[in-house]
Amino acid sequence: MDLSVLLRRFATADQADRLAGVAGPIRSCPKGDCLIREGDRISALSILVEGVAHAYRAMPGGVQQTLALFVPGDVMDAKGYICERSSVSIRAATPIRVAPIPRLRLDELIDTRPSMARWLLAVMASDSAVLEEWAVGMGRRSAYQKLGHLLCEISARMRGADLANDEVCAFPLTQADLADVLGLSVVHVNRMLQQLRGDGLIELRQGRLKVLDRRGLVGAADFDPGYLGARVGIQGSR
Repeated sequence: MDLSVLLRRFATADQADRLAGVAGPIRSCPKGDCLIREGDRISALSILVEGVAHAYRAMPGGVQQTLALFVPGDVMDAKGYICERSSVSIRAATPIRVAPIPRLRLDELIDTRPSMARWLLAVMASDSAVLEEWAVGMGRRSAYQKLGHLLCEISARMRGADLANDEVCAFPLTQADLADVLGLSVVHVNRMLQQLRGDGLIELRQGRLKVLDRRGLVGAADFDPGYLGARVGIQGSR
């Protein structure tokens, strides 16, 4: 997909065209590749063009905590760009393609177009809203609700990125990945998936998620997509 068209889901037409105009060559990364490592200096803003990636923090003992998921059109590690150093690692969950916007070019664009600074702030605010929702879920939702809520979010964001059709979307995350996001054991995630299946809400197999009863899943998870804003086409988020 043309980068400018992709960015128009999250920026105005003028902003998207200007961002695409200063972007560098698109880079391809295989599944499992680490695009950014915790502590790296950030010399460019990275836009995910194709595939799915996730940000995580490594913990002692070899465990990790996933802090963000990215689908096409998402800006990866906007905070790291502002701080000039990343506090997370970003890895490709599937084969991905990434468009870098070099710092010098973006800084020049921000200097001449103040609306670009507002766009970057809106991106960071959106990232913060998602992280806040995840934090609420970690502290206040049951394991069943946590998993249902995450499945609702992924399905909604895949639809927002035109990667879902008839309630079916690609689902590249493993049960271990879900455990990292939710702070649960793999065994517990497996039990909750079985319960969601048994309740007739979802079907998950061979890397694809099918929502069988969206109203039932949304109700069970108490899911309100408002916090996702422009990521799912809700107006007034930027």
